[in-house]
Amino acid sequence: MAAVEATGVDAYIADRDYRRREPEFAGAARYKERDQKERALRRKKERAARGASKSRRFTVEDFQYDEQNARCLCPAGHKLYRSGKNMLFNGYRVTKFKAPLTACRGCHLRQQCLRHPDRTPQRQLTIIKHQQGPPPKRRDKRDGPAQRMRWKFDTPFGRELYSRRLPIADSR
Repeated sequence: MAAVEATGVDAYIADRDYRRREPEFAGAARYKERDQKERALRRKKERAARGASKSRRFTVEDFQYDEQNARCLCPAGHKLYRSGKNMLFNGYRVTKFKAPLTACRGCHLRQQCLRHPDRTPQRQLTIIKHQQGPPPKRRDKRDGPAQRMRWKFDTPFGRELYSRRLPIADSR
């Protein structure tokens, strides 16, 4: 959008929410809502069926973390080494740990510990200590080129002009 705007061309490029904002399609959401509920129910049933046959993966709570001594033990009892101390990540103070390659290589809990045991060499863990400072700043899109294009589209003139477009088919 910024590149088109920089050229000075008066273009009308639809965004993915254009139809949602269009008054003629205001009632279309009720059909999507029903379909979303049906898909969510189907996914829930699939997860339940998978959960019965597959054991769950370990989470941060399954690891023993000693903040006083800065130590972490995995569920198999292996000591993880610290790979990052007192780091700032997205507004949070964190400590990172990694398991030794030799500990993970032949571990009997590898399937439960790693998301991709066939291609991941070792377990990595990030312990969140506390939030520090203000939360990370979100980019403000209100004054960006995409928002200006949305405003231009939402005018009666913009809607009328966009409705007159012709589809172009390549016959090569």
